[in-house]
Amino acid sequence: MENNFSYASRKSFIDGTKNSDYDVAVIGGGIVGAGIINLLSQIGIRAILLEKNDFAAGTSSGSSKLIHGGLRYLAQMHIKLTRDLLRERNFLLRYDFLVKPVNFRILVDDYSWNRFELSLGLFMYNVLGGHFKIPHMVKNHGEFDKSIRGYFDYLDAMTDDTTLVMHNIMSAVMKGGICINHAEVVGLRDDKNVKELHVVDTIKNEPFSVRSKYIINAAGPWVNEVSVALNLKKDEKFLLSRGTHIVIKQFDKPITNAIVFRSHIDGRQMFVIPREEVIIIGTTDVFVKSPEDTVAPEEEIDYIVKSVARIYPSISRGSVLSTYWGIRPLYGAGSDPGKVSRDFKLAMINNIIEILGGKITDYGKVARKVAKIILKDMGKSASLRGKPEILYKRDFSFDNYDMHIMKECAMTEEDLMRRAGIEIYHPWLRETAKKEIKEALARNHLS
Repeated sequence: MENNFSYASRKSFIDGTKNSDYDVAVIGGGIVGAGIINLLSQIGIRAILLEKNDFAAGTSSGSSKLIHGGLRYLAQMHIKLTRDLLRERNFLLRYDFLVKPVNFRILVDDYSWNRFELSLGLFMYNVLGGHFKIPHMVKNHGEFDKSIRGYFDYLDAMTDDTTLVMHNIMSAVMKGGICINHAEVVGLRDDKNVKELHVVDTIKNEPFSVRSKYIINAAGPWVNEVSVALNLKKDEKFLLSRGTHIVIKQFDKPITNAIVFRSHIDGRQMFVIPREEVIIIGTTDVFVKSPEDTVAPEEEIDYIVKSVARIYPSISRGSVLSTYWGIRPLYGAGSDPGKVSRDFKLAMINNIIEILGGKITDYGKVARKVAKIILKDMGKSASLRGKPEILYKRDFSFDNYDMHIMKECAMTEEDLMRRAGIEIYHPWLRETAKKEIKEALARNHLS
């Protein structure tokens, strides 16, 4: 299929569901759902994806944008999780137009782990990631406040999460996958041979149905809400945590290395990540009761500002250009969200697979595990090595709104603002972008 996926394609996809039966229906268009339909489409499984908002509209546009193994997880002795995440990081680094290496400097001060712990931890991190580099502390010679004794360097990676999702969606479409945004699953009719999902096209407020043998609940923070729509019970061990970030303008003397430090307030590990003209700083880790609980309170923003001001005293509340946040899906127990495992769990009931937890870094591992379950139950086999592949490569700039509409099926002003990353990477363009987006929607008869 051509690399064009527009509102016209979306209409034909919806029309086509009337006369189609699918092997698998994926609910959720974040990175996990996108990775799953990408992989299934590549191995010849007839699959459809349904997303109630836009692709990457939830947590998959609200992450720290890091592809990493998680030093904190290693410190918590989650060695297998860290190793698996680092393997996925190394796999994704082959797509250098999407995932790029970044040098991190982890600061040594009165609030950090001690030098020995850091040296040993980073050595283990390097080994688990396939590099046998012995870390050494570099003394602070004025680069940081005098309270910082020095730092250790290590490599990890970063991406734009929304763009990574879209490249998986587009790769799936290229291989025959059906992906429909603004399509909310509201119910299920289940019989022995086929499951019929009741869906609403929220753009036109019109119902349609999707028939499939298997259903994958990849709704991220909304897993329990989807489970209820599918007539299943909520999982009480499924937890939600909000991660808030602030965005500030890049310094007059730009920083090029990402910074890792521990907050003097509560010891939480935090990141300072340069992204071209801005710097992203985060994040918090606070339990919330609902995936819709996405308004970050002022105290979380103040916490980030106060924490980072110890490292960069020039930063104040007035430095904040914008804020954003994501709701983490977690699976486990405990009163401290920072200590709940970041691993994922799969549960299959009556041909419905629920995905509980997980991270953006290991979406490929989740996809392969789901595919193995489906293939085994169908009595089929396929090579999953090196999958899901990214077959698509965007060929237009972030602010070409017509191309977002005509090539990647953006439908609304909110879709386009998010796809272009305006609020995070270019917040000073907010009003100009809204005007240009309205004009692009009108040109394409979507206003």
